[in-house]
Amino acid sequence: MASLEQILYFRNLTGVIESIKAGIPCPLPDAMLKSHKQVSGNRAEYFKITGTRQVARIVQYGSPAQRQGLREVDSVPITLMHSFEDMAWPLSLMIALTQMSELKKDAKGTEQAEYQSRNFKKRFVNLRQVAAMQALFTGILYWDKNGNLLPSSAGAAASVDFSVPAGNKTTVGGLITGWNTTSTDIIGQIEALQAKAVAASGYPITTAYYANGVASWIGANTTALQYLKFNLEMGTQYVKNKSRIPQGFGGIANWIYAGDTFYADSTNTNRVIMPAATVVFTPDVDEEWWDIYEGSFLVPKTVTPQMNQSASDMLSEANLAEVFGQFGYGQLSMNPPTVVQYAGDTFLPILKVPGAIYQTTPT
Repeated sequence: MASLEQILYFRNLTGVIESIKAGIPCPLPDAMLKSHKQVSGNRAEYFKITGTRQVARIVQYGSPAQRQGLREVDSVPITLMHSFEDMAWPLSLMIALTQMSELKKDAKGTEQAEYQSRNFKKRFVNLRQVAAMQALFTGILYWDKNGNLLPSSAGAAASVDFSVPAGNKTTVGGLITGWNTTSTDIIGQIEALQAKAVAASGYPITTAYYANGVASWIGANTTALQYLKFNLEMGTQYVKNKSRIPQGFGGIANWIYAGDTFYADSTNTNRVIMPAATVVFTPDVDEEWWDIYEGSFLVPKTVTPQMNQSASDMLSEANLAEVFGQFGYGQLSMNPPTVVQYAGDTFLPILKVPGAIYQTTPT
């Protein structure tokens, strides 16, 4: 039989956050939602390094070494996003939880508590997924003055710009354009973009996320249809489902539909995440160009604070834990008797190499 302390213990609540399934469509691979960097607090930095493409020099055998200068390294300071919300349990739930002598009531209370916890924590899982998708698909995150994530700059009070180069957006300087025209050489444009990506950043394109309508352009395009005709497996895939682009099309290994991505804003209005007529090209997921940084937050280990302790004891490791990323805990309040449940997250998607992706609108 679970006690109130067991239900609300910070490790249990944190575990709920990390294991639940989000309530929004998210086509990103799991690897893009994993963090490889944790920092204390909410501030961090990363190093931006330009890799060399030069080759070593030839010298006479036995000659002194030719000194090579160090590569320039830029330090980029960042402030992580931080979310923190609370939820008070209703008195009816408290009554169900406190009737420990009646197994049925206790089980019912535990079930309600777990349901409320999971539903509450979905907000934070959703936030992380939406932030990652917006960073990848649009290159900018916006918030209003109340901390609500926004789909565009309208009403924004703060923003994070991930500095995707202007030349990597819209038509990529005229390289990716006219896909809605039947005579456009879509295959040739994709091949040209792949060559440009390797030359510009060294990261080959392997994945394309696409919005509504893009697949229909393929079916109406002369060059694309000819390509599918001579690639039987891809052609069969497209015939079976003309709303999806076949895997491997144009030499891109992974075509991922993202036209159904959305989230509900503060007014419960659904907001589309991937803009219409958009195709976003990326390399394989790699922490060299993409990551999610996690910060930390201090979380109480006990449900009821020990007020007779000294300040130093209350702030000791016996009472507080440093939790990275998503966290949750509960505290007992007596006016009126209830539990206030807290949850939050400290994180930020990071585009370490903004030039490795291409956010195109190929119309």
